[in-house]
Amino acid sequence: MRLEALHLQEYRNIPLARLRFAGNRIFLQGPNGQGKTNLLEAIAYATAMRSFRTVDYHHLMRTGAGETGLLYFFAADRGENSQLEIRLRSGGRELRWDDRKIPRLGEIIGHFPVVVFSSQDLQILRGAPGLRRRWLDMTLGTTSREYLQILRDYQEALQARNKLLRKPPFAEALFAPFENLLVEKGQQLRKLREAGLARLTGLVESFYHRLTGGHEEGVLRYLPGTRQTDAEAWRERLSTERERDHFRGGTGSGPHRDDWTFLLGGNDARAQASEGQQRGMVLALGLAQCRLFKEVLEEEPILLADDILGELDPQRRRRFWDLLPAEAQIFATGTEWPDLPQEDTWQKWEVFEGRFEALAGE
Repeated sequence: MRLEALHLQEYRNIPLARLRFAGNRIFLQGPNGQGKTNLLEAIAYATAMRSFRTVDYHHLMRTGAGETGLLYFFAADRGENSQLEIRLRSGGRELRWDDRKIPRLGEIIGHFPVVVFSSQDLQILRGAPGLRRRWLDMTLGTTSREYLQILRDYQEALQARNKLLRKPPFAEALFAPFENLLVEKGQQLRKLREAGLARLTGLVESFYHRLTGGHEEGVLRYLPGTRQTDAEAWRERLSTERERDHFRGGTGSGPHRDDWTFLLGGNDARAQASEGQQRGMVLALGLAQCRLFKEVLEEEPILLADDILGELDPQRRRRFWDLLPAEAQIFATGTEWPDLPQEDTWQKWEVFEGRFEALAGE
């Protein structure tokens, strides 16, 4: 997959940009706060119709703008060209794919894979469980419409049960349909997450081993949000805990409480790993995501490296470049021009106050 051109209108601090990209290596340089990350965010938005920085798409709209437009021109590995247009308004989003209106976001997800490497990725490891669930849901949802549908069904049943919890008394006839659906979809979700993390952990282990020169082993461990694996036992727990869940303010157990963690040498990396080791683990996570997208979607994802090169020591930086697929299109950013691999030809852009200028001869 390659992004050949991108047009943005009223996107964050970018009033208007019509950019055409040459080749597979693009570097954007400029001071902080000028629009480099905003551009990468716009590219990544096409993957799952969500930002890697915010859950509210209204934050992507330029202050005071009534509408924000994004127009992508993609070339697929199999030779097909696609045009994707997204319109963001205060009242909703509108999508068109090759001039065909798309009524549901699920029809787009997975067709334009992008993987983001960002300094913010450390929060996947260090932050709250919700960040890790969100990353996992995006990764598995991008590769499986079945996963997306099961997740959507589970969340709808969860919201319905939580709404009932606010209004005692708790009539069995009202709760049973939603709790039955929670158990059914929750078990399916757990199996898919277990399988997905098992596949990812094999990839993470391989990439982290190579990033560290073969000196360290890193893996992932799934931490389910309920101990009940038997459907009847889980259903019984939901029934008996309605009053407690009422005082909690929501359902206390289930896949919506799932978590997963990095293990380094058998220890939780959040507490035991150095910052350099943690950065290596989130890089391995991104590389694993990239490989998974390629294997399942049969498209080489576009790779975005947002201001991460200066945070790596020279050895890890070299290994990181070596592990990136040679055929992948890469967009990288930085406040300074870094030492880029000499074997690659880079198109270089300067970024200032939401404007983008391609350097002559690049």
